[in-house]
Amino acid sequence: MKKCGWIDLQVNGFVEVDFSSPSLTEEKFVLAAEKLFVTGTEVFLPALITSPPEIYKRNAEIIFNAVRNRNWEKNVPGFHFEGPFISPVPGYVGAHPSEYVQESNIAFIEYFAPVLKILTVAPERPGVMELIPFAVEHGILVSLGHTAADSLLLRRAVDAGATLLTHLGNGITNTIDRHHNPIWDGMAEDRLIAMFIADGHHLPLEVIKCFKRCKSVEKLIVVSDAAPAAGLPPGKYIMGNEIAVLEENGLYHNPIRKCLAGSSATMQDCVDFLSESGMFSASEIEQMCRSNPAKVIGLG
Repeated sequence: MKKCGWIDLQVNGFVEVDFSSPSLTEEKFVLAAEKLFVTGTEVFLPALITSPPEIYKRNAEIIFNAVRNRNWEKNVPGFHFEGPFISPVPGYVGAHPSEYVQESNIAFIEYFAPVLKILTVAPERPGVMELIPFAVEHGILVSLGHTAADSLLLRRAVDAGATLLTHLGNGITNTIDRHHNPIWDGMAEDRLIAMFIADGHHLPLEVIKCFKRCKSVEKLIVVSDAAPAAGLPPGKYIMGNEIAVLEENGLYHNPIRKCLAGSSATMQDCVDFLSESGMFSASEIEQMCRSNPAKVIGLG
C-alpha cells in the first residue's frame, strides 16, 4: 500500500534520536520528526519510556517547544508516557530501565495532563488503581501494558477507566501460564482496544490473526514502537546504558536481557507487512493505521 498519512501512537525515537535521552535537543527532535514525516507518518505521539522524573519534564518541554515553534500541533498532538508506573519484574519491564520504575504519583500526572494523551501503566503497581480514574478525568487515555496483572485486576482497571492495551503480546515474560496470562486476558476483555506492533518481529502472524478474531478490526490499532535505531543501518547501538543490536532483517534486540528493544520499523513498514500477509484488506489496514488511532485521540 502507498503512503497514506499514517497515525502512530507510539514512537520512542528515530534516526538515532532518543526522545527519552538526557541529551535530547530541540534540533534533534525536529530532525527526527522531519525524517519520520517523509516516511508517510503524518501524526505521531512521542513516547517517553521509564525515566527519572526530571527527564520527563526536561524532554517534554523540549518537544513541546519544538512542536509549538513549527506549528506542528496537528502532527504531534501530545505525548505517550510508557511508564514510569509499570512492572519492574524482568520480562514484564522489557527494555525499560527497571531502576527508574516508580510508584504511582498523581501530582506527576496532573503536571503533564495538558499535553499527555496516553499513559501506559501496570495496575498491580502501588496506587495505580487510584491513578487511573484521576487520569481519565483529566482527559488522559489509560493503557495497560508491561503488566503482570491477573484477569480480575485487569477487569478492575477497565472498570476504573482504562481503555487501551499497550503493544498486546509484548512487554511480557517469555514463559507464562498457558491459560492465565495478560495476553489471553487482554484479548478476552471486550472493552479494551488493543494496540499492537506489526513489524514482522514482535508478533507472529498467527497471533495477529487471533487478535483480529477476538478484537475485530474495529478494536485494533497498529503502532510502530519505533526505537531510536529506526531508520538506521544494521549494527550495534547504545540503548540507555546498554547495547542493542539491529540485525540485517530489521530485528532490534537487547542480547543481554534477551528481549526486543523496540522496533526498527516505521508505520509504512508495518502497513507493508500487513498488506503482504494477505490477512487484512486495504480498508482494514487503513482503519487500524489511521481511522482507529485518529478516533481514539480525538482527531476524528
